[in-house]
Amino acid sequence: MYTRAYTSIIAVLFFFLTGCTIRRFPVVRPVIEQSRNVYTRAKAQEHFIRARDYERRGLGKMAEREYEKALQLDPESHLLKRRVIRCYIESGKYTQALLLIKEGRKNDALNREEKRVVSTIYLKMGEIAQAASVLETISNKTDEELYSLGLIYESLENVEKALLNYYRCYQQNPEAMQVGFKVGRMMLNEKKYGQADDFLVEMQKKNGSLPDIYNLRASVAIASGDTAAGKAFFDSALAIDSLHEETLRNKAQYYFGRNDFPPAIECYEKLVRYNPAGEVYRRTLALFYYYNDQFVESEKLLKMMLESSMDDYELHYLLGLVFVNVDKSDLARIEFEKSLALQQDYKEAWYALCRMFIRKKSYREAADIADRFTRIVPREALAWRTKGQIESLSKRYGEAVTSLKKAVALDSLDIYAWFELGSALERNHEIDRAAKAFRKVLKLRPGDPATLNYLGYMWAEQGKNLDTAKVFLERALQQDPHNGAFLDSYAWIFYQLGDYDSAFAYLQKATEKIYDDPVLFHHLGDVLVKRNELDGAMTAYYKSLEFNADDSEVIRKKIVDIEIMLQRKRHSAQ
Repeated sequence: MYTRAYTSIIAVLFFFLTGCTIRRFPVVRPVIEQSRNVYTRAKAQEHFIRARDYERRGLGKMAEREYEKALQLDPESHLLKRRVIRCYIESGKYTQALLLIKEGRKNDALNREEKRVVSTIYLKMGEIAQAASVLETISNKTDEELYSLGLIYESLENVEKALLNYYRCYQQNPEAMQVGFKVGRMMLNEKKYGQADDFLVEMQKKNGSLPDIYNLRASVAIASGDTAAGKAFFDSALAIDSLHEETLRNKAQYYFGRNDFPPAIECYEKLVRYNPAGEVYRRTLALFYYYNDQFVESEKLLKMMLESSMDDYELHYLLGLVFVNVDKSDLARIEFEKSLALQQDYKEAWYALCRMFIRKKSYREAADIADRFTRIVPREALAWRTKGQIESLSKRYGEAVTSLKKAVALDSLDIYAWFELGSALERNHEIDRAAKAFRKVLKLRPGDPATLNYLGYMWAEQGKNLDTAKVFLERALQQDPHNGAFLDSYAWIFYQLGDYDSAFAYLQKATEKIYDDPVLFHHLGDVLVKRNELDGAMTAYYKSLEFNADDSEVIRKKIVDIEIMLQRKRHSAQ
């Protein structure tokens, strides 16, 4: 077969030899260009095929190189361009992906699909705000684009814009019920109760009376303070579907939050009955039985679960709690130890084990367990706080201070550790430092009544800052006006101020609430002495001794002093 060049030479010779005039024809270059294009496209196709093969074999980098070669040969191919961009994104070459897709253009000049891809790249780069700004330039956004914007703004904690985009998404597609529920929940979380209920009513009109809608309306009503409406909505949801799980859970949670356990138990008994595989429901029901003092039922349910889950450390811990409350300490200890054998750093079990011996006043055993606790989890604030509490109860206040300082160093927001530290410092006669610890509690939890009482009483005992102490106790009594300990502290402030009648009045109120506090009767005796009611003072002091007062020697001396005064009075009368 002759080549084109050889054929052309033959034709020229033919015309020359025959004496014919050679005519000039225009060069048809497109034929040559077309052949080149066919060649380059064929080569691009080869690179493309190799790239696909590498992809199938999981060789991403090699596939990327082949796609790049193919695109160099065929730069107008949209398919190849998309493939290279995808490879860049997958391999984390975000800047290169952006350069390839934008080609020097601004975001506004990109088409819809390009904007979506650019937004995705910005998200992967962590430039979330930039991703949102690109999507915002798309006109007539689809449901998917609106939902994506909602997610982006939600991650940016821009709730208003997130809510607006979710709402628009739902308006465009009312069948997207989950988006609608998301809107309702966000309105609820933002405390837009009126808007939330209006929106849910509109959902109800469009989609009919569904238990999910009634359930969410119940949450909105309860959050806004209309508990009657909330209960009615729960009932409406369950009237449609008596086994609607979310409604049963939320209804139970509502009653549990109010310490009304029987209706909460009823909900979970139903969940357990009709969801035999739902172990989480049985676990929660066991807890509800425990909180409602139904220890027999709780024990039975926990043992049943342990038959198939012997390695579940939490179940052993819960069973231990049940045994503690039915005075089966030995069995409780076994269960707590099983829990810790399965999960060595399970702090709840360590704490429960310590608390069990603290309640029994077996402080030595409690201290041994607390030492184990701190050795196993030395970076756990609860471990050091528990150790400090036990040391305080054992009257080793210096050691308690050391342990509690470690606790607050590990968790500076632990108000219980700060309170215990303040108490230990006060008992260790470090009054100013104790005051600082109590003020830290009040900073973390303003108006905490127990702290106001302790700090106010501590100052009253010292006879200083009495005006501030009085204000603190008044704030505490506003929150708990019948608390005997608060009334005693308030009375002692009046005693230090010299107002013995007011002190006596508040101590009388305190004795109506507390019957066996040696400190309270010691205070009453001191006030009655100041009122010159010596017989009554003697009776109060003896009651203080009867209840094992720590300062018994001081009280006995006061009794002797009163007896001497009474003898003098009798001699004077004679």
